[in-house]
Amino acid sequence: RPKKRAASAAPPYISVRARPWGRFAAEIRDSTRGGARVWLGTFGSAEEAAMAYDQAALYSRGAATTLNFPLERVQEEEEPAAARAPRHYIPIL
Repeated sequence: RPKKRAASAAPPYISVRARPWGRFAAEIRDSTRGGARVWLGTFGSAEEAAMAYDQAALYSRGAATTLNFPLERVQEEEEPAAARAPRHYIPIL
């Protein structure tokens, strides 16, 4: 039987993790590289990290992919969330 995580243990978003120092990390799996994790960056809020994931997923997998936010909201974002990431952001797309 799988263990249940505490309700506050992780943000309720796909591919978003809380960092110990209060920021949020986002990553996506790259199916062209055997499912390797690709780092999207660290963000000030779980919502920003989730939007970075959504934009990367939409770009790489298309509109049929599962997103954190409604498709329309992801498409209307002016600037990709990953572009607002700190300098250690590694562009993948």
